[in-house]
Amino acid sequence: MDGQYQELVPHLLECHQISEILCVTMFRNLGVNHPLHKLLRTHFEATVEVNGVAYNDLLSKEGAISTVIGAGSIGGARLIGKVWQKWSFYETSFKRSLIRRGFLDEKGNRTDTIDRYCWRTYGLALWDIINTFVKKILDKYYLSDNDVV
Repeated sequence: MDGQYQELVPHLLECHQISEILCVTMFRNLGVNHPLHKLLRTHFEATVEVNGVAYNDLLSKEGAISTVIGAGSIGGARLIGKVWQKWSFYETSFKRSLIRRGFLDEKGNRTDTIDRYCWRTYGLALWDIINTFVKKILDKYYLSDNDVV
């Protein structure tokens, strides 16, 4: 069951379906000169096309979801629907994930006794680098949150 969950929720829902929602939203609402569009466009390259192939091949009646995953496409859709009802963009951030799983407290301090947890150590370093980079770019365009609205 864990393998089915991994394929259906973190992979299909969070990597493919939500990425497609964000991709389509970006292209529909942000002009090509918008700073977020410039930052995100390469990350969304071919997202819709790849998902289209996957939906036709994997989610069809005879596709892998129906034939390989025990829950099948109907059970998979139900599981994804349940998760989606409670899904939160805010809670998917790397730091929030570590907090939710008990590896950090709300202030970002370690709460566990695992000394060599490389996912946390290197992940936090990358998170901070990316966050600083994006913030510096957006700060050039927007002085405050009110400027965005």
